Formats: sequence, C-alpha cells, structure tokens
Amino acid sequence: MRVAINHTQFSSVGGSERYIYFLVKNLLADGHEVHYFCSRRREELDHERLQFYHVPMVRGVRYLKVLSFARNSSRTIQKEGPFDVIHGFSKTYHQDVYTDGSGTQAVYRDYVFRNSSRFGKSLYRLSPYQLAVDHCERKRFARGNFTKILSMSRLVKDQVQTTYGLTDNEIDVLYNGIDCDEFSPAQTDAHRDASRWSLNGDDFAI
Repeated sequence: MRVAINHTQFSSVGGSERYIYFLVKNLLADGHEVHYFCSRRREELDHERLQFYHVPMVRGVRYLKVLSFARNSSRTIQKEGPFDVIHGFSKTYHQDVYTDGSGTQAVYRDYVFRNSSRFGKSLYRLSPYQLAVDHCERKRFARGNFTKILSMSRLVKDQVQTTYGLTDNEIDVLYNGIDCDEFSPAQTDAHRDASRWSLNGDDFAI
C-alpha cells in the first residue's frame, strides 16, 4: 500500500511523534510505501520505501502556523497522490484516517477554565489561535473529510461523539500498543541502578 502520513514534524521524541515514528517503521517492515508530509524533520530515517515531502508553514505566529500547515499539507497530499490511505495526526483536516489522542477543544476549555470568569472564557475562545484550532477541528470531523476516526481512549471517543455526533461506525477506540521488549521487568532490573545514580543517587536507597 501507498500510505501517506500527515503531521507537522517527524521525530522519535514526543507523544504523538514517537507513536508515529514507530508506526512508520512498522509499516516499512511490513512492506508498505510511506510518504511523510511534514514541515520539520528532527530525525533521520533512510529507507528505499520512505519519502519525505516538505510542507511550508508560517513561522512565528501561532494561528498562522496552524492554518498554513493544515491548508498546505492538504494541497501537497492531493498534488502528490493518489494514496491508498492518508493518515492524519494533530492539526490537520485532510485524511482518510485520523488518530485522536487529545479530545475536543470545547471539553478541554470547559475543564481548564471551569473556575474562570465569563469574560476570561470569552477572551480565550476569541483568540486567533483558538479560532484557528477550532476551524481545523470542525473540518476534520465533518462528514466527507474522513473515513474513520481512531480514538486512543474511550474518553476521547465519547468527547468527539458528543460534540460532533459521530456514530460508532465512524469512530473506533484503538489503544496504544506497548513494546514489551523495551518496557519489561528485565529492562527495569538492567537499568535501575544507573538511572537512579544519574538522577542523583545519594537521594535513593539502593
């Protein structure tokens, strides 16, 4: 399959970034082509079936960064396609499959600002950055702009369904996998002492 990945950057460090990094490696290991659309590369990964595409993004102004990447990545993907699957992450709105690990902006705002004044909430909602994020989110979850939404938790699925009225056929829960070789009791035993000493071992009882 020809798989397009759409995210602002390529890196093995970070939450979504690390998830995508290993997704790319596993797709390549399974014999697929991976076409990665991003604005920034923080990691080098050379493979004959991996191709990167630079997506222009406005720097310095937060709301312009959001809008410019979403628009330009959509245009670049359409130009370089077709692809069998377009998999989007973060602030994008052009994809067949979108993986969501953070939930909706509306729920986030209500949680963070539940003790704020009405004026403070209104001011936050009307900031150019929030308006840009909301714009991308509404387009992302509009029918016709996706085939399947993948949620990393039941909580996120409930938020998206409540806010945008998606059906169970449109959104599935897919929990993150665990690398049992890296995260195992054997690794803990092998690295415990060195890790403790690197964090100032005098403060730990070994």
